Amino acid sequence: MPDVLITVPDVTVMGRWAGRDVRGVARLILHADGIELDNAEIAWRSLSDATLTREQLVLYRTPDALVLHGSTELPRVWAMIVEHACPVPEVTRGLRSLRPQAGPAAEWQTRFLGPLLAARRRVEEPDAPERRVTQLNAAEMADRLQLSIQQWAAQRHPDSPPRRRALEAHLEEGAEGLIARLAELDSAAEALLGAADGSRFLAWRGWTHRLRRVFLEADRAWHAMAPHLTSG
Repeated sequence: MPDVLITVPDVTVMGRWAGRDVRGVARLILHADGIELDNAEIAWRSLSDATLTREQLVLYRTPDALVLHGSTELPRVWAMIVEHACPVPEVTRGLRSLRPQAGPAAEWQTRFLGPLLAARRRVEEPDAPERRVTQLNAAEMADRLQLSIQQWAAQRHPDSPPRRRALEAHLEEGAEGLIARLAELDSAAEALLGAADGSRFLAWRGWTHRLRRVFLEADRAWHAMAPHLTSG
């Protein structure tokens, strides 16, 4: 068996799973690959949700659900389930925009990528999916990017309105795809926040898929915008 995270004996279980009725007392084991309830194996990826109330933990694999109660360890179990069933995927590996820049480009790179990287770190903190997605406000980030474009253009060409407008146009064109991906991420967050019990993990996976697309597009946008920010 993979490394065991926690073992909870004598958990009362009732519900329906894999097409069969389940009722009784079981030993609950969480390990690196998933959950074991006596002889039943539940992979992390197969869970569509897990909810916790004061007295019970409910595991979902649409359309089935299991209700667990009878142990004070259930809040700890729930936190581990959320951590392992709802990971944040690697979204920065291989991005060219993360390579250190030299000269003026370094400042622009930090100002462009800093808010997105800081939000990703907040999302990685353990918590319920619906609270984690609020740590990255995609609509606010898109508005901030558009404002930054105006500020960058004004900083580069404070005495030349025509050159300032031309730079704004180039930067807006470079950022267009990123703003579209941020809008998609915002819609995915709204879908998760409105998701019913039983489907939040599925909505989380949809959100993280769009998060990955945001970072890929940010990489492309930076390389489209950087030459205009650093040119004469």
